[in-house]
Amino acid sequence: MKKAGQFFMIASFSAILVACGGEDSSDSEESNSDGDAQEETSSLTVYSPHQTEIINPIVNEFQDQTGISVDLITAGTGELLNRVEAESGNPLGDVFWGGGAESLERIVNTLRRM
Repeated sequence: MKKAGQFFMIASFSAILVACGGEDSSDSEESNSDGDAQEETSSLTVYSPHQTEIINPIVNEFQDQTGISVDLITAGTGELLNRVEAESGNPLGDVFWGGGAESLERIVNTLRRM
């Protein structure tokens, strides 16, 4: 049962990251003053209370497949939720991966106040 839960968690996060990673090709290039196209650097900030041993292989695979840099912020669920609330006027995180239903309810309530 533990392996099934880990698989579900990994599959869910991978799906979220893949969904966040899609971008229109017209948005991925920008013209500089010389008229040459230069590629924008894409990045994603992920807040997670999960252990890095679980997260890092998934994040590395995502970065390899998409070219999107992931800035992983790990801490306890309560600490990360406090951070999300403190950043409500200027959110710095893109994805909150982890926590129970109570945690998600707290995040949703914070987002509704934004």
